[in-house]
Order: sequence, then C-alpha cells, then structure tokens
Amino acid sequence: MTDVAERRKRGQDKAGGWGETIRTVVYAVLIALVVRTFAIEPFNIPSGSMIPTLLVGDYLFVLKGTAAPHRLHQANCRHAR
Repeated sequence: MTDVAERRKRGQDKAGGWGETIRTVVYAVLIALVVRTFAIEPFNIPSGSMIPTLLVGDYLFVLKGTAAPHRLHQANCRHAR
C-alpha cells in the first residue's frame, strides 16, 4: 500500500495542514526569542549623542557574551574633578 493510501485509510488526507503550520510558527518564534535573548540584539540609535561615530537612525547588532567579565582596577576608573 502506498503512503497516500495508508493516510486515507486512517483518515489523514492532508500531509500537514494547520497543525504543522502552527507548529512551524511556534518553533520559529522560540528560535527567534532564544537568539535575541542569548546571542544578538538589534538596537536603533535614537539620538545624536554618539555622533560622529554613529548617526541618528543607525541600526546595529550587539553580540552578547563576547566580553569576558574582568575586575576593574583603580587605574581604570578615573573621575573628572
């Protein structure tokens, strides 16, 4: 018996249908959330505070977890007086 004939016999005429579509959308949303939470995050530059390096309206992606945490030494902390 062929695969199509077996599905018809069990009452499953459609190969995927809405169930497969919903499952695919749920998987895509979960993958996007995991990537955005742990790997990269998009940002938009809203003001001109970073001109000339970045312009207002620029988009950039920030890689999360690339900088290893380190101790701050007193020489690294300089206060304006």
